[in-house]
Amino acid sequence: MLCFLLTLLIISSVTYAVSFGDTHALSQAAMDGGSHAITLFLTLSAAMALWGGVMNIAKHCGVTQAVTLIVKRPLSLLFHNVDKSVTESISANVTANLLGLGNAAFPTGIAAAKQLSRQGASLRTKTFFLVLNTASIQLIPLTTAKMRGQHGAADIWDCTVPTLIVSAGALAAGLLTAAAICPNKRTYENIILPKDGERTPDGTCHAPDTRRRAALRTDTQN
Repeated sequence: MLCFLLTLLIISSVTYAVSFGDTHALSQAAMDGGSHAITLFLTLSAAMALWGGVMNIAKHCGVTQAVTLIVKRPLSLLFHNVDKSVTESISANVTANLLGLGNAAFPTGIAAAKQLSRQGASLRTKTFFLVLNTASIQLIPLTTAKMRGQHGAADIWDCTVPTLIVSAGALAAGLLTAAAICPNKRTYENIILPKDGERTPDGTCHAPDTRRRAALRTDTQN
């Protein structure tokens, strides 16, 4: 879809410029846009490298683990019917997003999503996790602050509190909507079970009869 929209914008711009004889402005805009894109890329890369290093230092110093312990309790209210290992993966993912550790958030998010599917989590639980990733709250709005600095803002960090308020509102709206429209029934018909003899994240070993019993369960989450 994004490729389609970009192609449509380029074709419409070229068609308009050729039709009205404004090809010089089109060429100038193409050159200026390319140079501005490279400048923005280099500027953001430098800022992200700096703050990414700071966040990694915080991770190795135990700050990330401390925040994980803080967010684990409220997250347990949303994911109270999943295993402890899944809650820990979700907590690590939310913590990484909260601290701006995008590279660390990706693998933990994939691991948590796989564990939710493996356990046959309900659509509501999966949607909660999706909302937490899509509308995640970030304590340091690095990209926004850097772009404000490029455009001459007097204080590039005065967007922090409004960003937190808007992000929290979007997160609350997403969670309430998911709770209202998504069913809470466990999807055992779509459960991803380990192969015979393969160990699950909790260290147990699935035998064929165990898999059949798990697939036949029809209980719902409370």
